[in-house]
Amino acid sequence: KDNIIMKKHFISIASVLALSVNLAFADALPFDPAVKTGTLENGLKYYIIKNDQTKNNAYFYLNVHTGSIDETDEEQGIAHFVEHMAFNGSTHFKKNDLIRKLEQLGVRFGADLNAMTSFEHTTYNLQIDSRKKDYTL
Repeated sequence: KDNIIMKKHFISIASVLALSVNLAFADALPFDPAVKTGTLENGLKYYIIKNDQTKNNAYFYLNVHTGSIDETDEEQGIAHFVEHMAFNGSTHFKKNDLIRKLEQLGVRFGADLNAMTSFEHTTYNLQIDSRKKDYTL
């Protein structure tokens, strides 16, 4: 019985080592040349790709590299709370003004505008009808 357990542990350890060696020496995944990239003056990196399958829509994703992992025990839930409060007003938008403006652009809150917080990231996503002419916020 102990011999069987030892063999299982050996196989598990050998599998992990083999995978680690393969990953260490594997070539990096090639970057799709169709993706346009850049960095704004404030350091925000962006990636743009055309997708004909989502005709007349533009999708925006803002991925912030922070999540619940950055919280102390006393702060648990703050990242998720901030995610929800992001659309509730700011220096430039009074309470609910941002939501109203986005709705004027055809964005439906929840369906086209949403967010999620994970262990390491907070991601906001937005879908806008690209046939609209006035995108001024």
